[in-house]
Amino acid sequence: MLRGLSVQPNIRPDTAVASHDEARRVLHGEAQNREALSASELSYSEPRGFREEPAPPDVAEERPALLLHSCCGPCSTAVVERLNRRFRITIYFCNSNITEEDEYRRRLDAQRSFVDACNASADCTEPLTLAVAPYAPEAFLEAVRGLESEPEGGARCRICVRDRLERTAAYAAMHGFDTFSTTLSVSPHKNFVMISELGHELALRYGLAFLAEDFKKQDGFRRSAILSEAYGLYRQSYCGCRFSARDGE
Repeated sequence: MLRGLSVQPNIRPDTAVASHDEARRVLHGEAQNREALSASELSYSEPRGFREEPAPPDVAEERPALLLHSCCGPCSTAVVERLNRRFRITIYFCNSNITEEDEYRRRLDAQRSFVDACNASADCTEPLTLAVAPYAPEAFLEAVRGLESEPEGGARCRICVRDRLERTAAYAAMHGFDTFSTTLSVSPHKNFVMISELGHELALRYGLAFLAEDFKKQDGFRRSAILSEAYGLYRQSYCGCRFSARDGE
């Protein structure tokens, strides 16, 4: 059984719930700023899924759906392994903070490779679905303008994390998910308290539940490295934006 799991109650007070119009605004604005990508990169799913230890059919049917923001394929490995007995997982690759397009495509390819491997597994009993957000690095650079010299983990990073979580929450609200989460906390470079605070704030705003778990605990980051090697995934050496590359994260 998982420990350290915190799910915000799915309370929907009228004063706290964002309307569908607001969710549409966030997603529409994202689409307007996207760079040209092929249609196949905007939505991706396979008819099969992955579970390391299959749950009984009656339990599987009762599992809630989870929209899981993924910062990259390697980080998603250990998180999916930890959560796949509890949820039906849709991975949401939403990372316009990866400012170099070649790097973005390498990471998206790694994410797809992981999903494909899971879905081809003999133990597969439940779909893993991959949805890909529009890629809009210019919008990210505009959002952090003036904060280019901030150290990693500072004000620039808070804006980056909040932006990706809000786009995830907006997508969840528009597509019928009750719960969302993120793989970001599996990284030893990411502040779980900040991630949790932002997630809960957005959950209230959009009428959702936020699954807050520090995935780096229980050796989660080391497990992600082991799984990434087993799957042959590309592992990056910095967070994503050109500023984190400069700082050598």
